[in-house]
Amino acid sequence: MLIKSILPGAWQLTEDIQTLIHTIYVPIAWQQVAANLTRQQARNGYRNIPIDSLNSIISTTFPQIISTNRKSWQEQNNPWIYATEQAEIAELPYLVNSWLREEFAWCIAADELEATLATLKNNDWRWSSQLQSPKDIPFQAIPDYLARKLLQNPTINFGRNHQYQLTFYQVNHIDKGSELMSFPPTPILVGKNNTSISLVINFRLQTVPWREEPLIYHALSVRRWITKPLIKEDGKGFPFGGVTAYVGDTRRWLDGATQPFSFVTLKIG
Repeated sequence: MLIKSILPGAWQLTEDIQTLIHTIYVPIAWQQVAANLTRQQARNGYRNIPIDSLNSIISTTFPQIISTNRKSWQEQNNPWIYATEQAEIAELPYLVNSWLREEFAWCIAADELEATLATLKNNDWRWSSQLQSPKDIPFQAIPDYLARKLLQNPTINFGRNHQYQLTFYQVNHIDKGSELMSFPPTPILVGKNNTSISLVINFRLQTVPWREEPLIYHALSVRRWITKPLIKEDGKGFPFGGVTAYVGDTRRWLDGATQPFSFVTLKIG
C-alpha cells in the first residue's frame, strides 16, 4: 500500500527520557529444559518453545510488565521481561513450572515429565535493573511512558459543555501499545436505545518507510458495554463470539501486592 501522507495525531517523542527498567532473564537451566521438551515433541507440531501462551499469562498477573521478549527462551543475552516496577517473584517459578507441565503433559509420559521438572531450581529466578531510555525498547516503553504521564491527572471533562467527567485507568497489554479506558461506563442515548460506553485512548508506535524513527500514534475510540445476560434463548453458549471481559483490581495477581486500579482483559467465546 502506498502511503502519501501522515495521519493526523502522528508525532515523534523528542524528549530525552531516562527511566529505571527492571528485567528478568530466563535461567539457563530453565531454557534448556524447555528446549529439550520442545525438541522431543517436534514431531507433534512444536517447532519452537510455545512461549506465547506463557507471555499472555504473565501479562495478566503483573500489569507493570511493559514487554516480553520471545527470543529470550532461546538466547541467553536477552531479557525475557521488562517492567517499570519490581514485584515479588517467589511465585513465578511455580507458575512457569505449571505452564511447562500443562504444555507438555499431553505428549510426554507423566513420570518422565515430572522427573525433568524436578531438576529445576526455584531460586534461579531474580530481578536485574538498568537505567535506560524508553527508546531502547521503544514499541512498548514509549507508549507506556505516555500512558503513565496521562494517568498523573486521570480525570478529564469531555463532551459538549463538558457534561461528562471521565476517569481513565490502565488496560493491561504487552503487545498492542498502551491503552487507557474510562470507568465507570457512561450511559448515553443512541437513537431510541440506552447504552453504556467507555472512551478508550490508545498509544502505539508505528514505523514509517521514509523515516528513521517510528512515529507515535494516539487514537480515540468507544467501547460499548453489554449489560444484558450473555445467554442464548436456548441456554447454550454466548450469543456472539469475540466478547472481551475486563477484570479490574487493585491487587497484583502474581504476589497480591497493592497497585493502582487497572484492568486485565479476558477473551470469552
